Amino acid sequence: MIEKPRLFRFGYFMPSKNDRQLRPHQLRDADAFNEISALLNQKGYTYGGLILNFPPKKGARPRRVDTSFVTSNDLIVLTTRPPLDDEKAKGKKLISRSHTTLENKVFAALRPYLRSCTRLIVELSPRLAEQLPVAVANRACIEFKGGYGATYKSYSSHGLLSMQKAGFPSRTAMYLVHPPKRHKDDPDILCAFGMGGTETLIWAYLLRTKFPDKLTLDAPRFVMAELTTHRVPLAPIDFSFADTWQVEFLLDVPL
Repeated sequence: MIEKPRLFRFGYFMPSKNDRQLRPHQLRDADAFNEISALLNQKGYTYGGLILNFPPKKGARPRRVDTSFVTSNDLIVLTTRPPLDDEKAKGKKLISRSHTTLENKVFAALRPYLRSCTRLIVELSPRLAEQLPVAVANRACIEFKGGYGATYKSYSSHGLLSMQKAGFPSRTAMYLVHPPKRHKDDPDILCAFGMGGTETLIWAYLLRTKFPDKLTLDAPRFVMAELTTHRVPLAPIDFSFADTWQVEFLLDVPL
C-alpha cells in the first residue's frame, strides 16, 4: 500500500522583544499555510506536522537536525519569505534564520532562483530574469517600500547597476517556487510568499480560490505575479475584498 504524501509546515518566528525566549506558538504566516494546505489536502496530501525554525543563540554553530522523519514522498511548505540574505541586510522586519542543516538544504534548493532575497530587495537569478517579457524586464530586481504595504519603490532589469523609480507605486510582487530536488531522497519543497504578512496571506488566499492551477505540483515551477493593491477595509470579516484586486502573472516557467 502506497502511503499518502505528507506536507510539513516550515515555520519561522516573529521577532522577540528584548531578546526574550521565543515560545513555540510565536510563529508567522500560519494562516497563509492554512490557505494553501486546504487545497493540497484536496490533492491527497495529509498534514505531517510543524517544523520549528528557532533562531540560534549568538555565536552558536549550525544545528544538525534529524530529518529521517521526512521522506522523498513528502512536501515541505514555506509560506514566509525565505530569509536567504537577511543577515547581510539592514533595516527592520528581518527574519531570523535557524541555521539548521534542514534549513540549509531548503535554502540550497531555493538559491538558484533568487539571487537576493530580503525584506527590501528581491532579485531573480539571471536565468529567470532573462525569461521575463520585455515589457516587465525591469522587474528582475525590485526594491520594496519598508513600511506598511510592501509596494514597489524602484526596480531594474538584469545587469543594470542603477534602479529606476517605480512607475506603479501601488503594486507589489508575489512569488511561488517549487524547485527540483537536488537529491532523489530529498522531500519536495514549495515556497509561496509576498513581501509582507498581509500580502503573503492575500497571495495564499488567491492561490486557493482563484489560481489553484498554480499549485499543481507535478513538475518544478517558478511563478512570479504582480498584485495591484488597494486599501484593506477596516475589520473585514474575510478576504473576499481581494477577489477584485488585479493580478498579472509576469513569469510562470518550468525549472
